[in-house]
Amino acid sequence: MLLLPLLLPLLLSGSSLAAARIPPTGRNDVSVVTTDTVPAAGTFHYVATDSPTPRFVYASDAVRHVVRRKDVSTGIWQTIAGEDGKAGSRDGPIGSSLLNRPTAMCTTPTADLVVVDSAGACLRLVAQDGMVSTLAGVCGSTGQRDGTGQSALFSDSIQSISCLANCSVLVADQANGRLRRAGQILNLHDPDCYAAAKKALARRYTAGSLWTVGLVVALVAALAAAVVIHSRQLTAAGFVVWRRSGEEGSAPADAEYGPLVDAAEVPDAPAQQARAE
Repeated sequence: MLLLPLLLPLLLSGSSLAAARIPPTGRNDVSVVTTDTVPAAGTFHYVATDSPTPRFVYASDAVRHVVRRKDVSTGIWQTIAGEDGKAGSRDGPIGSSLLNRPTAMCTTPTADLVVVDSAGACLRLVAQDGMVSTLAGVCGSTGQRDGTGQSALFSDSIQSISCLANCSVLVADQANGRLRRAGQILNLHDPDCYAAAKKALARRYTAGSLWTVGLVVALVAALAAAVVIHSRQLTAAGFVVWRRSGEEGSAPADAEYGPLVDAAEVPDAPAQQARAE
């Protein structure tokens, strides 16, 4: 009667993977959806799905340096990225690419998979056909530098990521103490991202204002380009420091501050807000 839901919580028992369902509203009971033996004696660390009613479930294995995918309908597991037991940073198709301790993952509106290459300090992109590319950062080099694509640098302690409806990715760069964003607001060349962003904006406006939404999306689309990394430094007081381009180190005197907001609400540029005391 119930559709297969989003598989988020993992209950790990030995070398088994248990996917637990927690209903979103009205109830707090937990039921086991499926329990499977981990293939190739591996261990699962993070999980992601391609939709709330998934066709595929993805699991990263940081010990064996691979990402595996399970077809929900057939129960068949497949290694789609990395080579079992071999670390590296090589891009390429299934059977050729290498990962270095893959951990956190999320799926984009286009069903591509973004993977944290934790030991490599970079973000990898796994297309639906298994082609692996480097989305952002320089695999094997750590640092804190904003920039386009592989000119950006991350720490090797990225704890989590979140794929947004506009096809950008939020990155919790723990060692650098910053919330980073990879990607432009919109990818003009990707109609799925365009449609997703337009739908997300439309939900915030009344029917009488939808023409404004269309205009805003069109204007933003005209500015879309390559993947760009932006930083927000998280402060102990729960505020975000919106850093201007080129700024490093401690917060400058004229830094703009604002309260933390939900990940889905993070804009590309800060609104003028009251300065922190």
